[in-house]
Amino acid sequence: MFQFCPVKIKSLPLHHSQKVLTNNAKKYKIELTLVPTYDFYQELMTNAERLISIEPERVKKEFVRILKAGIASLDEAPK
Repeated sequence: MFQFCPVKIKSLPLHHSQKVLTNNAKKYKIELTLVPTYDFYQELMTNAERLISIEPERVKKEFVRILKAGIASLDEAPK
């Protein structure tokens, strides 16, 4: 389950299995049925600033790990 700030994300589904659970002015909550791939996590990254919550916890942890690895790469890049 993924919860977003309700801006832009409504116009393009993240996945064909997307089911809208909540759709109001304060939140946009969806459910997806899929096996997370790196491509899926890249799609989440394009919406990262609008993400409010991610379930299940293992998907959230992997997403955070990928984001931290990217930040670490930028911090370690030669100047």
